[in-house]
Amino acid sequence: DEAGKLQPPQTRFDVLRSFDRKTHHLVQVSPLSPSGDPPTCKILAKQSLREAERAKQKALTKKTPEQTTKQLELNWAIDSNDLGHRMKRMKEFLEQGKRVEVVLAGKRQGRKASLTEAQEIVRAIRERAEEVEGVKEWRKMDGQVGAMATLFFEGKRK
Repeated sequence: DEAGKLQPPQTRFDVLRSFDRKTHHLVQVSPLSPSGDPPTCKILAKQSLREAERAKQKALTKKTPEQTTKQLELNWAIDSNDLGHRMKRMKEFLEQGKRVEVVLAGKRQGRKASLTEAQEIVRAIRERAEEVEGVKEWRKMDGQVGAMATLFFEGKRK
């Protein structure tokens, strides 16, 4: 009822006849209990159910920049010009407050980077990330230098 009190048990057919089925739904709140008690149901307005569903969908689809994770893929033997371009993009993402995952891997074909070159790439990435105010590495690096590795950075939330 209006006060939120349970009505005495009724048959489903009697309940369905008691309201306008074009504007309201009968919603089961709890199932039939093992002791044999009948299920608990509510009569809800269809309009309020639609609004609640829309609000739920909007909350799920609306992402703030802090929730967005961008992923950049780099080769260990990356050209300095390409690295500069990718670092520029990473810096833009971090300034927007986004999370950035930098995935480093070798190509199957092509030049293989030496261990010192690979370490230099990781150092350059970290230095460029630190140029942005408030950036932190929110997770330790996954993987190994020279093989496959992922660096994780997070921009300062606004």
